[in-house]
Amino acid sequence: MEAFGVACDKDPYTKLDLLVSENEKVYFLVNETINELTKYWCYEGKVESILSVIGESYGLDEYYLISKKYEWFLCTNHHDVLIGARTIIPLMKEYEKELKEAKP
Repeated sequence: MEAFGVACDKDPYTKLDLLVSENEKVYFLVNETINELTKYWCYEGKVESILSVIGESYGLDEYYLISKKYEWFLCTNHHDVLIGARTIIPLMKEYEKELKEAKP
């Protein structure tokens, strides 16, 4: 499967609204590691609510947004790299410059 990554200057989650329609419901997965064991929390919601949760959270290493129809996949890792797969890649390439730049 083809993947595409963009190294962002800061907080890639602030740019997710460029890629995900405000009316689209998506899956939001967050990992939690306790005592060397990893578990994933799975939520469903719209990007505005998800961005609010991410912005209020501390210490998120990785999180994932996944199309409910499994058409695309986005991941942000602890290096502030935004990684996409499948149908989201052309949109990421279109907004690559904006994704790299930190919002003021």
